[in-house]
Amino acid sequence: MTAYDGTMAVDATYESWTANDYFQFYYRKNICRDERITLKCLVDYLAATPRRYERALDYGCGPTLHNAIAAAPYVEALDMADWSRDNLRTVRSWSHSEPGANDWHLFTRYILGAEGRKLAQERDVLEREQRTRWVIGKLFGTDARHRYPLGQGYKEHYDLLVTGYCLDCISSSHAVWRQCMRNVLSTLAPGGSLFLNALWRCSAYQVQDHWFPCSYVDVDDLYHCLVDNGFERRTLDIQAFAYPDQQVHGYPGILVALGRKRLPARRRVTWRAPSLASYASFAAVA
Repeated sequence: MTAYDGTMAVDATYESWTANDYFQFYYRKNICRDERITLKCLVDYLAATPRRYERALDYGCGPTLHNAIAAAPYVEALDMADWSRDNLRTVRSWSHSEPGANDWHLFTRYILGAEGRKLAQERDVLEREQRTRWVIGKLFGTDARHRYPLGQGYKEHYDLLVTGYCLDCISSSHAVWRQCMRNVLSTLAPGGSLFLNALWRCSAYQVQDHWFPCSYVDVDDLYHCLVDNGFERRTLDIQAFAYPDQQVHGYPGILVALGRKRLPARRRVTWRAPSLASYASFAAVA
């Protein structure tokens, strides 16, 4: 396996991507520290919301189900979208309970614990995963570089958008990242909620022996991009969590962003999500 030396260059394209490589590298054996903090933030964010989301989207889901499992109690329906057919096949295999599908019990148990159910039993895990299968709706093949990644009929369609380590990982180009952000954020309706993760200050990230592109996004980049795409400044909360041990894989930490799209003034709501800054001590030991 190639070790990171601070100068690794992109040597792979997504045409060579395999879902199993990614799952085996980042998800099979344990829950990385960055995933622990993002799942805790996501669970608390959704639990603090005084509503159940009718239409939710996990954009750039990859071959993973952990965000879907975390969101399942808070949504009526969850669509999932990804560019890779292999990723979507992997998601479909799990959602249909096919033999040989990837096992997400470890993550499900962690999510239940993050919700306060520290003594969750096997039946609790199975019930949550069954709930997740029930709410999963459409699986979309998509390309974030297209102006309407799911088709024009899905403009301002969703009231919750979850996207993690996707839009920043399409290209090394900042211009392409901003374009993809604009396109995907257009699927979120006014007043809709966003939960976004990105690799922090990363230009290439590792999967097995290959290095894939990343856009080197920082807090200010993300803030200005969200404001430019119609998010209320007062609802935006963006935090960088440093994980130097992940530098070996190309990224020194992660970004987590919360926010809501602007509503007309007469329809604005006043609820506030937990501050991401409050998770600093949790992140240090996660």
